[in-house]
Amino acid sequence: AVWRGLSTLAGSWIGGGANQAARLEIFEYNPDLYGGMVLVDIVVANIWMAILLMGIGKSDSIDRWLKADNSAIETLKKKVTAYADSVTRNPSLADLMVMLALAFGAVGFAHWSADGISVFLTENYEAFRDNKSALSSFASSFFWMISIATAV
Repeated sequence: AVWRGLSTLAGSWIGGGANQAARLEIFEYNPDLYGGMVLVDIVVANIWMAILLMGIGKSDSIDRWLKADNSAIETLKKKVTAYADSVTRNPSLADLMVMLALAFGAVGFAHWSADGISVFLTENYEAFRDNKSALSSFASSFFWMISIATAV
């Protein structure tokens, strides 16, 4: 049943490690041999990455050897570089201070409102006070602080 092991390998190449583990369960591959398939996946992926990285520096000679037309890519590179150069702006001290003020303001707002939301929920609704309830985690001020800071 080599195909079962190779299916886990294909799963990794298609969708990553989680997909590989899912195929292990779906196709009921031998768990004792699964480590070998993970090792094959890692070795092949690293060898392929090394080949790709070596090829980056030799792309012009590879393109000539393959008779590939990369003029569209070169044109796109020039356009992107020109656009990036036209919109690039180094932040001034005033810009940095505004960003810092916004960050501290957002964190302060998150702390202030998280405490208020937590107290409001626990004082007004029984479901948030009951530790056995699925809603009890919403009464945590830490939950609200992280959620609000992330949203802001």
